[in-house]
Amino acid sequence: LAVRHLPIPSQFRMSPNTQGLGASGAINAVVAYSILTFPNRTVLLYMFIPVPAALLGALFLAKDVSGLYYGDSRYGNAAHLGGSVFGLLYWLRFRQLRRW
Repeated sequence: LAVRHLPIPSQFRMSPNTQGLGASGAINAVVAYSILTFPNRTVLLYMFIPVPAALLGALFLAKDVSGLYYGDSRYGNAAHLGGSVFGLLYWLRFRQLRRW
């Protein structure tokens, strides 16, 4: 709902009748939580290219923000960003409970 108030040009907004299917928002929540918990870990992009987790997370966010702003309607960019926000909020709430 908060994404609704972003300054996105109206010609790039998805129709309210557009259907979406999948769990990508939930996957982004788990990925965001993992990246926030272990930002210095190395992730193998395409199983060959070592990338710091924090950089990969920033690239994921940039891709979704760009897709939302410029109208890439093939993906549920708002759902991805919503999942990332949920992962951030979960991390903020429960980071004191980690014991590793």
